[in-house]
Amino acid sequence: MAMMLASLNAVALADPRSGTVLSQIELVNPSYISRPEHGQFAYCVNEDLSRPGTVQALRLNGDKLTLHGDPVSSGGEQPCHISLHPYAPFAMVANYGSGTVAVLPINTDGSLEAPSSVVQHRGSGPDARRQTGPHTHQILTDPSGRWVLVCDLGADQVVVYGLDERTGQLHRKSTTRFAPGQGVRHLAFSADGRTAYVACELSSELVKCRFNPRTGALAVDTAISTVDDEYDLHNYPAAVLVSRDGSRVYVTNRGHDSIAVIDANICELIGTRPCGGEWPRDAAISRDGTHIYVANEHSDSVVPFAITSRVPQESDLPRIDFAGATCVVP
Repeated sequence: MAMMLASLNAVALADPRSGTVLSQIELVNPSYISRPEHGQFAYCVNEDLSRPGTVQALRLNGDKLTLHGDPVSSGGEQPCHISLHPYAPFAMVANYGSGTVAVLPINTDGSLEAPSSVVQHRGSGPDARRQTGPHTHQILTDPSGRWVLVCDLGADQVVVYGLDERTGQLHRKSTTRFAPGQGVRHLAFSADGRTAYVACELSSELVKCRFNPRTGALAVDTAISTVDDEYDLHNYPAAVLVSRDGSRVYVTNRGHDSIAVIDANICELIGTRPCGGEWPRDAAISRDGTHIYVANEHSDSVVPFAITSRVPQESDLPRIDFAGATCVVP
């Protein structure tokens, strides 16, 4: 199956076996994409810095990618993340610039409606450059689909919402505060939904959290660095992934330009390996669980690595050349 790629100026379909781009559409900063495991539609944000954000529906027809309908409002500015509810027809968007999150109903024909719910976050942090206000960076459900979690980099918090599947309205359940200046960026769940691993962009840490799927309560547990102690330059973690067997957590390091490998059970850094490029902004595990694909934004490439028992290794699969790669979706 073709994988989807996004960059600062295009979305595309690519063949991971040959490393070729099959179909491409130019858009304004479509930096993140989401698509269901099955189906012919996908959705991307348009993170246009000069105007309010939008979301665009896309149609997949074999090896061809086309626009599907007109863009609709993202409910804020600079949308940077989008995900799809696993059981209900909704797209969910995090708007980094305005610190808002929104829910967009999806029609039966795959088109999008205007937001049914928009929530404004509040708060700030100690980083004078990055935390003068709220900056929502990710929105996703827990594995049960009952709860919606939002990572807010600007306010150093993860907010848990309930979603009314009849009305598409978000209702705040709880807020978990992280250490000032950590800069919560993205999180990923264990398969059982009882552990969340949170990548903190500003402190270069991974934070292991306990999550109660029954109550929606998130509690901070252990924090570790995503680079070894000898590295003393700036590093900004980006993507966080959990291996299919649940034994490993992978974090991409921008600055250190590496993949960090963490033992999920004891939350300990096993080691790092070079990411095959510069500024690994995103990564994803292949659907068969055998490879990690890393989107290296500053070196214009998506690089595959074979998953092994310890750290990912170079793969026989080819790299994919794609200018300004910001997102990869197998």
